[in-house]
Amino acid sequence: MTVQSIENTPLPASPFVRAFSDRLDYGQPLDVLDAGCCSGRNAIHLAKLGHNVVGLSLDVSELKEAATHAAGSVLFVAGDMRRLPFRKQFDVVLMNEILHQLTKRDAKQVL
Repeated sequence: MTVQSIENTPLPASPFVRAFSDRLDYGQPLDVLDAGCCSGRNAIHLAKLGHNVVGLSLDVSELKEAATHAAGSVLFVAGDMRRLPFRKQFDVVLMNEILHQLTKRDAKQVL
């Protein structure tokens, strides 16, 4: 994936993701799934660092908005993290500020 310049990011990445991303330097881009990506702010941040990022969300309108800020650097997919719409394996799965929104049963299924 070619990372393009990313303009007009709606919000900066969360403090946790900014700190976490400093530890993702393995000398090569990683394949990252941002499950529950919402506005895409964390996915966009990780793509800016050169990683191959897929943002997953149920909210199609949020995905469309996120895509306008990502300049093609993130693949946004509409889908349910309880039943992933692909079989791809990832090096990193990010679920920032999302598990608390699930029932215990759904959280166990996702994990």
